[in-house]
Amino acid sequence: MRSHVRLASLSIALAVVSAPLAAQSTDATIDRAVAAWAKVKTVRGTFEQTVTNSLTGSSANSRGTYAQERPNRLAIRFEQPGTDAIIADGKVVWVYLPSSAPGQVIKRPATDRASVPIDLTGQFLGSPRTK
Repeated sequence: MRSHVRLASLSIALAVVSAPLAAQSTDATIDRAVAAWAKVKTVRGTFEQTVTNSLTGSSANSRGTYAQERPNRLAIRFEQPGTDAIIADGKVVWVYLPSSAPGQVIKRPATDRASVPIDLTGQFLGSPRTK
């Protein structure tokens, strides 16, 4: 019985001691990611997404590529559906939707934050503890 009590006490003590260490390593990891992101000037990647409309009960899948040049250039090109694209040059955000009927082109000032966040990844790494 004593060995079980000692083992249980040791387990609890290790859990209590290691909890702050885990938090410190998490904070350190976040800090390293933020510091690394601050040095990044260009990003390129692929994406897949599913958008669900709760009003109609429908969903749409899409995939494509994105390229970002910080601080204010962004290109999102959809491979499926069609050839839709979102392009931002720092002054204007263009949304090309040839897959919609009828095809649409939307032009918005880049200063209009409702149009698109220019720094997609940076919006999470800018202040990660609050997001």
